[in-house]
Amino acid sequence: MNKSVYTSEKGTHNMLSAARLLVRVVSGMEIAGAFLFLIVPVVVIGGDEEFTILLILVGVGLILHGIIGLVVASFMTWYISTKQIIYLIISGILLLLPTLIEGFHFNLFFCFSCFLYIYAAVRCIKHNKKAQEEVREERERKEALNNE
Repeated sequence: MNKSVYTSEKGTHNMLSAARLLVRVVSGMEIAGAFLFLIVPVVVIGGDEEFTILLILVGVGLILHGIIGLVVASFMTWYISTKQIIYLIISGILLLLPTLIEGFHFNLFFCFSCFLYIYAAVRCIKHNKKAQEEVREERERKEALNNE
């Protein structure tokens, strides 16, 4: 397939750029927020040891997840695979899990990150649909020219 079809005037390139930017921003926010999980246990002296270990594990997991998100964003080229879209949706859902920790007060941050991941997935789905329509139109146009 021709990549130039995907970067036509109809805005699919802008949709892809916006989705890629959203994933990069959310991954950066996720990494920055993860450092809070690594700093908070140090600040909370005399806290429950199990809770401290849980916060450190969540922080390390979020850092790894943020790095994976940056890698996924770099592979969002002219067509976004179903695996990448599923990754974004599952990431959005999984970011809601820290809000279930009792006594945890970063709920707004994670809800916002969750929304951005899911919104990026929706943008990717729209991009793929539009790109497929453009490819179909291009093929039909070429077939019409060949038939004449």
